[in-house]
Amino acid sequence: MAEARAAWFHGQDDPRLSAPAMLSWLRRRPAEAAPPAQPPGNRIHALLDAVGLPWRTPRGRLAERFGTVPHPAYTQTVIAVPTVPPLVPGLLWPLGAAVWHDAPPDLPAISFSSVAWLSADAGANIRACVAALAGPLGTVQIVESSGVRRAQWRDGAAALTLTTWPEARDPNPANQREPRLAQACHIAIETGFRQGLSARERDWLAHAVPLAENPSRPPPTLEALQRRPAAEAMLEFARSPDTAMALLLGRISRAPATEALIFCHGQFCMVPAERLEGFSVERLLPAKGSGGATLLARLSPARPGWLPPVLTLASDPSPDGLTALGERLAAEFARPCEISPYANDV
Repeated sequence: MAEARAAWFHGQDDPRLSAPAMLSWLRRRPAEAAPPAQPPGNRIHALLDAVGLPWRTPRGRLAERFGTVPHPAYTQTVIAVPTVPPLVPGLLWPLGAAVWHDAPPDLPAISFSSVAWLSADAGANIRACVAALAGPLGTVQIVESSGVRRAQWRDGAAALTLTTWPEARDPNPANQREPRLAQACHIAIETGFRQGLSARERDWLAHAVPLAENPSRPPPTLEALQRRPAAEAMLEFARSPDTAMALLLGRISRAPATEALIFCHGQFCMVPAERLEGFSVERLLPAKGSGGATLLARLSPARPGWLPPVLTLASDPSPDGLTALGERLAAEFARPCEISPYANDV
């Protein structure tokens, strides 16, 4: 169970994730300049900077600088990044970013994790970590439920979470490899990184052509987007909230000359038209679930052999509520649109 909870535990047992293979694809394209820094004033970012964690550095450069290694306890390959001073006392290994096949080498890793162990008392371990972080981050409460203890700091889209779990009754392979994991304080960091708008994208927004109101309601606010981290799979397309987006938050739009698809569903996204392969509408009839429709954009993979991204553009409570919109977008971008057969929402 602890292995499944660990931040390292994505894509395990994938032979493509060996260290030589990972360095090969990470170096496949020359590393680009580091993306723009996030807005100043974030306490978690300031702490990461203070301990020397290069969280803004593209993943490919991190791999070249620090290498990729098998995690000492979990079945995952990681980029282990030493920090000075250590984030908290008692770290068993450096903060690490999980290596996975489809991670863009020219964008930063957005999650880091480690564990801290000072004694065989799990409660004492998490209290020591909370005390060490209270200075830069402020005081927080340790919340306990069903034996799980957790403390969390949030600032904007960034979060730092400490967790201890009760010892599992069943044998745990990770704990057998590293027995101290059973009482250790597990540390998970989400940086909340998103790319800033480029000059070209600002021009797109300034001259954007709205195509339709997004039926997913209510539209998010810029303030809400500031607090909402992007999933790793969306990182290529999600942009850091900016006042230039304000008039388009509730709309699906295109850039002039149909150069890009612009929309906001969970994240504000800019999708270059050359990556857009088509649209699809998934239709569900009420059954155990309430039914509805989902409009998806299907994209070409960033590199050969990678999984093709699928982004959700909109949702609607009616199974037929997005068919016309999907067909309209398909005509606008000269792409196909697949309308799924009805299926029961089970």
